[in-house]
Amino acid sequence: VRARLTERAASLGLATTEDDGLYLRVDGAAIRPESRDDTGVRFTVPAGARQVHIVSRSVIPADLDPGCDDHRCLGVPLSGVVLRDDTSVLEFGPGHAGFVTGFYAAEPTHRWTSGNALLPEDLVAAMPDGFTLELKVVRCGLHYPAPKQAEVIPFATRRSA
Repeated sequence: VRARLTERAASLGLATTEDDGLYLRVDGAAIRPESRDDTGVRFTVPAGARQVHIVSRSVIPADLDPGCDDHRCLGVPLSGVVLRDDTSVLEFGPGHAGFVTGFYAAEPTHRWTSGNALLPEDLVAAMPDGFTLELKVVRCGLHYPAPKQAEVIPFATRRSA
């Protein structure tokens, strides 16, 4: 039944993407990555930041793959987090005990976010003058539902309110 539902969704235009749409929400403001390569995704977090959320697309794998039994809502898998300022570097693996809100339990090589994970506030407070945040994202081949394109209504067919 799930396989038929998956086929039907695809025939109706359900599109997926490997783009995780990763960004930060710092005290309510969106911050896009400065760079991304095979070693990680880098962001600049401004001075005085208090709350840093790691935000991405998310998916329940079982919803897209009929053979999968994983019903967690997964964002991105992180193998490490690095905070760097002018004087120090703080590096954490997936087992760090502070990764709680929006994180799943650590696995041997990585830790999944839920699509909205909160960086521990004590780590952010340790670098009050701003810092570079590097997220070491593991390539996993996960597909996320693609965002729908905005519908464009030609001017001639618009109705006034």
